[in-house]
Amino acid sequence: MTKNDPFATMFNFNESALAPFAEFSKLTATTFEKIARYQYELAGDLVEASIEQAKLLGNIDKPEQLLQAEMDLGQALGKKLGKRSESLLKIASEAQQSYRDLAGQAVADVKAKAA
Repeated sequence: MTKNDPFATMFNFNESALAPFAEFSKLTATTFEKIARYQYELAGDLVEASIEQAKLLGNIDKPEQLLQAEMDLGQALGKKLGKRSESLLKIASEAQQSYRDLAGQAVADVKAKAA
C-alpha cells in the first residue's frame, strides 16, 4: 500500500478514534466481574447465616436460648455485611477513579491531536 492509501488512513483513524471505547469496555467488564464476585460472596454469607439459623431450631430447648442465639447470629451477620458494604464502596471508588482517568486520558489525547 502506498503512503496515501485512503483505506489505510480510514482504518487508522477509526482505530485511534475507537480506542477509548475499547478501553471503556474493558474497564466495564472488569468492574462487572468484581461486582459479580462481590454478589456471589454476599449470597454465600446469607446462605451460611440461613443454615446457622436453621440449625438453631434443632439445638435449643428454651425460647430464651433461641432469642439469644438469634441475636448473636444477627450481630455476626451484621458485622459481615458491614465489611461487605465497605468492599462494595471500595469497588465503586476504584471504578470511579478508573473511569475518571480514562476520560481524562481521552480528552488529553484529543487535545494533543488537535494541537
